[in-house]
Amino acid sequence: MDPESAHLIETYLDGSIDIDSVRRLADRVRTDEVFRTELAGALRMRGLLQAGLNPDAACERLCAVVQTAISAARDRPRKKFDSRVMARLAGRKPRRKRGGRGASLMPGPKHRAGRFEIAVPPASGFRGAGTLALAASLLLVLGGLFCLLKRPPSPAPAGPAQVAASLAVARITNAGPGVTIVRSATSIAAHGGMHLLNGDILCTPPGAEAAIVHGTASNVIRLGDDTYLRLAADGRENQLEVETGSVEAAIARQMPGRAYTFVSPHAVATVVGTRLRIEVRATATQVAVGEGAVRVSNRQTGEVVLLHAGQQATVAAQTQMTPATPSLPAVVGFTLIDADRDTPLTGFDPIADGATIRLAALPTRNLNIRANTRPVRVGSVRFVLNGMPTSRIENGTTAPIYSLAGDMHGDYHAWRPQPGPYTVTAIPYTGQEAGGEQGAALTLRFVVVAR
Repeated sequence: MDPESAHLIETYLDGSIDIDSVRRLADRVRTDEVFRTELAGALRMRGLLQAGLNPDAACERLCAVVQTAISAARDRPRKKFDSRVMARLAGRKPRRKRGGRGASLMPGPKHRAGRFEIAVPPASGFRGAGTLALAASLLLVLGGLFCLLKRPPSPAPAGPAQVAASLAVARITNAGPGVTIVRSATSIAAHGGMHLLNGDILCTPPGAEAAIVHGTASNVIRLGDDTYLRLAADGRENQLEVETGSVEAAIARQMPGRAYTFVSPHAVATVVGTRLRIEVRATATQVAVGEGAVRVSNRQTGEVVLLHAGQQATVAAQTQMTPATPSLPAVVGFTLIDADRDTPLTGFDPIADGATIRLAALPTRNLNIRANTRPVRVGSVRFVLNGMPTSRIENGTTAPIYSLAGDMHGDYHAWRPQPGPYTVTAIPYTGQEAGGEQGAALTLRFVVVAR
């Protein structure tokens, strides 16, 4: 047996085979008759062991079976190897039977590649001394695996980017280009689906954003660009530390006696179920509440204030906090979004009035336009495109994001504009579904060209 065949069969049987190896295994099964025979024999041996040995059987019993079967091979080389194994498992002499029975090839590990499944025709059994020795070697390997399964598992050392889901406290839902995880002084490129541990720092560079779910799927945290967010290193599962930058969060209602906290160098914001935005700069932290209530404390003075929906406060060292209710909402700018990566496009954050957008110069045709509001969370925003009111009224339900084509938890939907002139107006409101008081609208004019 060549080394590749041995590797494919061994990893297939112990369940560690990866998807690329599954494809190679399927190709070999379809095209290589010798490999089909080897795989069938290995599977038959595994089936015999599983059927004949109780899971609690001692490893010495397995070794005795294998050694006796190998010894019998030298005395009766024409006798089928699997028949001798069965005889030893049953504690009786082998019974002669004409013909070989085909192997059942129901795969143990549940691996599939695409739509094909591994299917192997019946093998004719092991004949000849060379094949017999091969079968004996495979049986010994399987015996070792069988014994190892009876011992308590020892976790294999994981690389810095490998995190067991059972140890994770958060998961990245999307990450823009250049977003990294700092773990044990090692920087790891981040991407959607990666798990995070307590003590990890998620870093977004200028121009890139990221989003995570923390604890439960109902706790959604969106990181703005140039932000450092640390998952509490002391094991506090409901605490995040914002070292710099900005985060927007929708936090599920917490159980009585439990709280969810955001910590910055200047403040501690404690929530029990709310939507809020935190901006951390070198000298101060601003907390704005979109829904629910947040208790904010100054880490230097110990002062505490309670913020309700629509209020915000700025926390700085030795400065008294005063809850403030912002004036009517306003749209203060527009940003062109790459809907494939969910990040602002360079040179269009914000979009200048009268700008020319050259589609050929962009990395994608899947775009979106975000209206930037003050405060960050408003009741809703209605969009008007080329003088015609659209059906798009953005309430910012899943995240405080208001865009022309909409989004879901920060995953922007695609808008594919055709070349031509465009006028977009965004109108903010204090209430949902364009209700309440109307704030200050903003109109943007731009031209889309192919090249």
